[in-house]
Amino acid sequence: MTILKVISTKESLPIGGISSPSSSKGNVTFYEFNTQRPIPLPNTVSLESLIHESEADPIKAKYLSEARKELSNELYSEESKTLNGLRLTAGLSQVKLAKLAGTTQSHLALIEQGKNDPGTGMIARIATALNLNEIDVFQAIRNQACKDKGV
Repeated sequence: MTILKVISTKESLPIGGISSPSSSKGNVTFYEFNTQRPIPLPNTVSLESLIHESEADPIKAKYLSEARKELSNELYSEESKTLNGLRLTAGLSQVKLAKLAGTTQSHLALIEQGKNDPGTGMIARIATALNLNEIDVFQAIRNQACKDKGV
């Protein structure tokens, strides 16, 4: 954490109407907090580690895949298809789809959020990973971008 303390050398302007006195010199304190990951609690496991461990177990991986499909049906049944909807319908995590498409989870997350334009090569790789045609994947990415921009 960085702490910056600023001391005013001039009086500030009066606040309010004519009868308000001018304020006096004062101190301003500014705090800057780092965005580091919190220190893990003893005897706990991160959600990311738990999911990774569960994905390694074929039985648990099957249950997670089915849960993603059910989630997709609940969340995306009445709205236009988006990339995260297609991914969940396929029962895949972001990590798994990213691996199949030859990219990183963080890059895929940015594409799903409509913050990153994937390009035609990435669209083709995502389509292959999802076993869909490229036009459907392109439209899903476009739908997500339009949804996020309120279009």
